[in-house]
Amino acid sequence: MPDGVTPECEQVEGRNPVLEALRGPRRVFEVLLAGGAERKGTLGRIIAECERSKIPVRPVGTAELEGLSQTPAPQGVIARVEPYRFTGWRELIRADGDRNPLL
Repeated sequence: MPDGVTPECEQVEGRNPVLEALRGPRRVFEVLLAGGAERKGTLGRIIAECERSKIPVRPVGTAELEGLSQTPAPQGVIARVEPYRFTGWRELIRADGDRNPLL
């Protein structure tokens, strides 16, 4: 695993979900890309976003990618991302200031 990738990382699978993960607030540690996948369209945008953000793209065999996948159709791409950080109820109340929050 690259630096910063921990066993607690989560996977995002599929072309559009990975593209959105790259644009979102969570840190993306690496992107695994099936070696035979065409690098145009959404996959081309994923690669361009990784290059722009200096996120490693690791080519893997299709069988390896499917073996790592937690879904039946990873569409040739998996992103390893930091776990989602949930906000506790105390933080929600503090963030709402003086208003009466509805939880």
